[in-house]
Amino acid sequence: MRGAVTIRTLVARPGAWLMRGTVTIRTLVARLGAWLKRRPRRPSAAAAGSGEALLREVGRRASASLQDVAARLGWPLAEVSAALADLEAQGLVRLSRDRLETNRVVAITAKGRQAIRARGARSA
Repeated sequence: MRGAVTIRTLVARPGAWLMRGTVTIRTLVARLGAWLKRRPRRPSAAAAGSGEALLREVGRRASASLQDVAARLGWPLAEVSAALADLEAQGLVRLSRDRLETNRVVAITAKGRQAIRARGARSA
């Protein structure tokens, strides 16, 4: 298929498909949607059972912003936020706002510290 427009073509020559005049927005959206469905997906942090890594990271400091925790772990902010909401429901962390009410801040609770110690003793 010589005239087909692929994602690779769009990236390599972004203006080429416009000059041909054969691609409509509908075609472009359909191809992009198909590509997004085919690409491999990384399992979410919460689904992968990485709550322990998150809890350990939060426990390293007295408190930290969600953005800082996400950056240190290399996780998307949405995944960190969802995983921390689960940990807060278990009573392992406490979520709040900073003094300026601009950022969300997370701090580990005493129950969270006990959980880290218990998991560390179990794995040793």
